Amino acid sequence: MNAARMDPPSSAKSCRVCKDGPCGGESAATSPVATSCRRRPRQLLAIITLAGVARCIFWAPNALAQQSGRTEPPVATEASQTVAPVQNTTPLSAPSRSALTGNPLNVIIRRFGFNFEYQPVLHQGLIVTPYYDYLSGSLAAEGDCQVNTCTRTLEGAGAELGYRFYSGVHGFDGFFAGPSLLIARRKLVSENTSAGYHNSMVFNSVGGAFDGGWQHQQGHFIVGLGIGVQYTEDSKKLQLSGQGVDVLIDWYAGGGWRPRFAINLGYAF
Repeated sequence: MNAARMDPPSSAKSCRVCKDGPCGGESAATSPVATSCRRRPRQLLAIITLAGVARCIFWAPNALAQQSGRTEPPVATEASQTVAPVQNTTPLSAPSRSALTGNPLNVIIRRFGFNFEYQPVLHQGLIVTPYYDYLSGSLAAEGDCQVNTCTRTLEGAGAELGYRFYSGVHGFDGFFAGPSLLIARRKLVSENTSAGYHNSMVFNSVGGAFDGGWQHQQGHFIVGLGIGVQYTEDSKKLQLSGQGVDVLIDWYAGGGWRPRFAINLGYAF
């Protein structure tokens, strides 16, 4: 029994015929079948191209939107791993222009006063120091004390007017130095009320001083140390015994050269 022979479709046969030779008496170039054979690959290529364009048009915007919403972790690079030096960007506060200070050592010699300083420009300061002196003590019969014992009292007021240069940037800090003018008017009294003895003398003191030292200003608070030398002339010569209270009276009321020491505590504003 012979198997039935399957002939290829007419279109495929036609394409094969077109390839092999003339189709129906027509040349391969002008045959409709040949033209149809040549168009099929072009049509397939056009369909694939249109499908690709459509995919790009409708898929690309969605892909870009998804990509833009995605957070990518930062990539560490050598430049990003380099640690930049930390710089203090906090601006410096405006320097203080005025200050009130005091010297606790003056309490020992019974001088009560304070220092007021003002800086019209940074580093250049003017200082004024008003004070009041009061010393009193008992003495034996020496000097102008012409009885067995007497009470010696020194009281008066004075002031120092000076200039100071500060090396710091906060106002009243850093190393400082400057001269001062000294003026004072005092009264020295020697008396014994039971014996009816009384002797008093009023005199003036004028002189100058030069001080130097160091101060630290933390915020508004000031602490410092100073040392200097002064020279004064008294309008009258003091008759002192060199004992007891006369030692302190001679220290800062007697004329001549004297050393100066200071512990400055105060507040700047």
